[in-house]
Amino acid sequence: MTDGADATDKMFKKFLSATKFLSAKISAEIKSFAEDEKPAWIIFVGILFGIRLILGRMADCHFFPMAYHDEALMINYADFKGHFWTQELPQKDLLVKDMGFPTILFFLKVSGMVYTDLLAILWFAAALLTVKLFRDLRAEKNFLFDALIFVFVLFTPAAFDLNIGTKIYRNAALTPLYFIVLVMTAIIFARHFIKEKIDPRRFFLFNLIFGVVFTLTFYVKEDGNWLLLCLIAASIVCLIKILSDGEKILPRVAILLLPLFIFVGGTVTYKAVNKIFFGVYLINNRTEGELGNFLKQVYKIKSDNRTALYWAPPDAIAKAFDASETLRGNKNLREKIFHTPWFGGDIEKTPIRGDFLGWIMLAELYESETCKTLSEQEEYLHKVNAELQAAFDAGTLQRDERIQIISSMGGLTTREIFSMGKPILLEYAIHLAPLYGYKPGDFTQNEMYKFVPDSDPPDAEFKEHMTHKAAKYTNLNFYAENPHGSATNTFIKIIFGVYSVIQIVLFIAAAFGVIWSLREIIRRKKIFSSGEYLTLTLALGSLILSVVYAFAIAWFSGFLIIGIPTWAQIFPLKYYSTGLIPMLMIFEIFGTCLFSRLCKLRLRRF
Repeated sequence: MTDGADATDKMFKKFLSATKFLSAKISAEIKSFAEDEKPAWIIFVGILFGIRLILGRMADCHFFPMAYHDEALMINYADFKGHFWTQELPQKDLLVKDMGFPTILFFLKVSGMVYTDLLAILWFAAALLTVKLFRDLRAEKNFLFDALIFVFVLFTPAAFDLNIGTKIYRNAALTPLYFIVLVMTAIIFARHFIKEKIDPRRFFLFNLIFGVVFTLTFYVKEDGNWLLLCLIAASIVCLIKILSDGEKILPRVAILLLPLFIFVGGTVTYKAVNKIFFGVYLINNRTEGELGNFLKQVYKIKSDNRTALYWAPPDAIAKAFDASETLRGNKNLREKIFHTPWFGGDIEKTPIRGDFLGWIMLAELYESETCKTLSEQEEYLHKVNAELQAAFDAGTLQRDERIQIISSMGGLTTREIFSMGKPILLEYAIHLAPLYGYKPGDFTQNEMYKFVPDSDPPDAEFKEHMTHKAAKYTNLNFYAENPHGSATNTFIKIIFGVYSVIQIVLFIAAAFGVIWSLREIIRRKKIFSSGEYLTLTLALGSLILSVVYAFAIAWFSGFLIIGIPTWAQIFPLKYYSTGLIPMLMIFEIFGTCLFSRLCKLRLRRF
């Protein structure tokens, strides 16, 4: 036997051994769970999950085949053979978005699972984990509270909205995944501050699964850094707690940091795969790498024409071309950018909005034949970025004085920042009152989401090709009429109406609960257990995080909502602020629990 075959055999045996170990751990956890749970709870959860599965299958799912850079792109990426090996898409489109959601679609195709069933399972997991977190913070079980929390999360309106819940696009999976990641992070945090809840051996499996889920969620969309910051912040606090305890430090630290190790390892592997197949050590070539750096440079160039609407005004782009010798000599690229068809053929008259310069640069770099491969794109823009940095250092280019929260978004003036109050409040209103912000799927009212043969042969051919491909990767039939659509939509609208009342009531109760709790603590009244202090921390933390998140979304979405009526602002703000949903629900659940606890204490005094 050769040395290579020997090594392969050893690796395979190690893999089998690791698989057996994980299988034994998972089996033990399931057995432990079954022994701990009462039959009534298991039956209740099973029935509700069955109803959720049926409701998901009866609701309309939507796929817009003509969305080349959105729905269609995800389906094309899910075709691993066509994406990686034969590279059927143009070079410029190979790495424009992350692979998290296409990986999920690929799993559906391989496993035969229906798209709606997977979404139901994700929401089911989010509901169970929220109950688990709630139990970790309480000394005793309460079937009624557990049941209410489980139902509240499982049937959240976001799961049934036309644009974020039932669409064949990444937001549908991203929202429950956000929920799962935030709750699992909170569970890790809580367990380190409730000693009796810590069991390093059982915690290993939890953190192992969390590391995989976190990494997948991070790469579903290109803006996952806020999730990473949450995990790092929670890990630092827990690390301090472990060091202060002084017990079993090394194994506890290793288990605590396991999700971060998995994330780093997954990221390195992801980039290595892209290096092998596409020649660049990147996750994507639109928001990262040299193009990402170029955009950051342009957003820093001083311009009196920069606004919340125009992050890269024409004069800033012109200054970049003049300051870079490489760009200055590429008149063809300059001509194509300034006369891009993306904005009416003349950006002097119709300036580029928001973050669209990245998309335009990608298109025109290849259209002008400046670049033919992704590696050529990186090499070309590396030169450009070095020249722009030299121009900044020499004072040839002046830096914009506007405020930037992150370098990948355009800067704003103080006045523009203060004007974001209205969209921030609108974000909260949309998700707290889904009766007005949400809409169930309905083919009769949204024909654009239904496959309808077109009279134009190229469009009809592309639609049919993408629709067949989408059906293959979701196991859904887009051609069949939905006989249950009308009745299901009526039921979903009832859910929206009920939640519109419940969530507003819970939000107000939670706000009172947090304020009341802080008042009692300030007055130094020792009325809380350690679990209740943690409940306050999670409620207050989720509220603060939601404000920061809503602020960032309002900043980013400015170019999409400026100049349009309030009713039209609902769609973009709802679409981009899905991370707000789990934050608000966590705040509502745990803040209301505090309010309930304090009300009981007040009644006892009387």
